[in-house]
Amino acid sequence: MVSIASCPSRRMPVALPHRRLQLALLLSLAVGCVAPSRGDAQEADVCAVYAAALHQLMPDTVRTIVAYDSVSLALPNFAFHAWTGMGLPKAESKVPLTDSLWQRMRSTYGQREALPRCFGAGKSVVRVPYDSLSAQFKDREKGWDQFHVVFPTAPGFLIAGRPFFLSEAHSEALVYIAVATHWLSGSGIVMYLRKVDGEWVVIGRHSMWKS
Repeated sequence: MVSIASCPSRRMPVALPHRRLQLALLLSLAVGCVAPSRGDAQEADVCAVYAAALHQLMPDTVRTIVAYDSVSLALPNFAFHAWTGMGLPKAESKVPLTDSLWQRMRSTYGQREALPRCFGAGKSVVRVPYDSLSAQFKDREKGWDQFHVVFPTAPGFLIAGRPFFLSEAHSEALVYIAVATHWLSGSGIVMYLRKVDGEWVVIGRHSMWKS
């Protein structure tokens, strides 16, 4: 049972002419207290998209995940000797990413935005500022050795973009995740997810670049 006391901002009249009307108002106030807002629902989808994507990329729940502490479409080339661009997926790909859509995704990252608190829920996640992360690799010979001294249980680090929903219904989404594990080992992936029976499922993935 929902208590009206949990909604202090809403006041019931002292008296109502009909008990039926009073019960109807009571019910409407209770529903208003427990119904999730649109913002809450969107945040839940963001968290669920991240969870599904990370589960496929890093199913191990024991090893540490080092993550840049802000959403980004960055290419972490400070940790590479070389990289190769792979281009957008072809028409027959399971990932519906056109050039115009990619540009729209990129245009939404004009301002720094912290990763949501739910990012990596259920996993061991360490969030590191970008400057601090890139400073680990100033030594182009021993950078990764120094990284593993600081983070001995982490296979590498990742940079995650903000989930991009393809409709107002929030039934499909794209999310960019870059993973780096050594000087010549890394990739930037766009994952395509769909909500199936209330659960987010990875339908396809496309490598934007690879090292």
